[in-house]
Amino acid sequence: MKFFIFPSNPKYYRARESFETLRKLHWKQGRTKMVDVGDIVYIYEAKPTQGLIVKAKVLETNVTKYHIDDSAFSNSIIDFGMNPPWFTLEKVQNISSIINLGQLSDLGIKGNIQSIREIPSNVANKIENLIGDISFNPLESVIYEGKKKLIYTTKYERSPENRRKAIEYHGLNCAACGFNFSKAYGNLGADYIEIHHVKPLFSMEEEIVVDPLKDLIPLCSNCHRMVHRHKNEILSVSELKKIINENKK
Repeated sequence: MKFFIFPSNPKYYRARESFETLRKLHWKQGRTKMVDVGDIVYIYEAKPTQGLIVKAKVLETNVTKYHIDDSAFSNSIIDFGMNPPWFTLEKVQNISSIINLGQLSDLGIKGNIQSIREIPSNVANKIENLIGDISFNPLESVIYEGKKKLIYTTKYERSPENRRKAIEYHGLNCAACGFNFSKAYGNLGADYIEIHHVKPLFSMEEEIVVDPLKDLIPLCSNCHRMVHRHKNEILSVSELKKIINENKK
């Protein structure tokens, strides 16, 4: 499994709305040969967004018949059903807290995103840490550096069972600010909270067993983003709570 960033221009196409409504889309493949079925794609939306908005998975390559009608999401006269081949992409999740260009630069992705770009597994691991996708399992992704094999794994931290245990123990309120998605959004927010692992995934050099009671903490999207605001300085929840309380005065 490989990882890619695909650029999208909202001036011509409303990608987020299209994925939200249709879930599966065709995407221009052009001459790209490096993308395979099963690879993970992050959709990068250009100005004014300038950030990652959707995570998707490649279902098909070299599609020659454009059979998904997404014309309602086009903002231009461009016919996206012309000039095959295409990929078929399926949405995995919206990236609710958009990862902007500055954050991507901090992760090592330099310059503007103007074409399909492959990203290393360790960078994808950091992106997953930010967006909090519990289904992500980089065990399938291996990087070889000379004779040394590095395996980036978050198997135990991302385990749905560990997530369940963490919520059962800590509850669904944000541990930093107290926000509750269900109280704010009703049924839409029911049972939703992001799970923060105390030790960042990208700082782990080997697979470890995580204690969901001690190592996993529920955070709302805003607080989760704030503890990871600076690449080399992950705030503790107690530090973030102190900042929140100081700014209430």
